Amino acid sequence: MTKYTAQVATEFGVGTSVNGTGKRAKIEGAYVINPEGRKVRAFRKSEGGLEAAQKWAEFCNENFL
Repeated sequence: MTKYTAQVATEFGVGTSVNGTGKRAKIEGAYVINPEGRKVRAFRKSEGGLEAAQKWAEFCNENFL
């Protein structure tokens, strides 16, 4: 049986000025991936990052599978 997993992520967000142009913010954190391979929830590094994503994945495995 496949399970929810956590994956580290680093991306650049939408531009910070008018119309989404300009300097793009770098976002670091982690995603929770469901058994079908879709990203279900994201955690920024300031919110706990990978550790928070792993806890959420464990919660999902216990309650949703």
